[in-house]
Amino acid sequence: MTTDRFAPFNAPFYATLGFQFLEKEAASLRLRKILEAEIAKGLDPLRRVSIALLFQAARGRNSGALP
Repeated sequence: MTTDRFAPFNAPFYATLGFQFLEKEAASLRLRKILEAEIAKGLDPLRRVSIALLFQAARGRNSGALP
């Protein structure tokens, strides 16, 4: 998702929940296009950031089947 980099109730809050900042190269094409649209609408490009909650696969599990 995209959010404000500095507002305490935005990116800093999401960081406490485990969201990670994405560098431009790491963001999906969809997120990059959203950021471009936000900037085109007048939002400050220095304040806009892409963030994501990244999940790790559980180790030692089969293909997700329930026991």
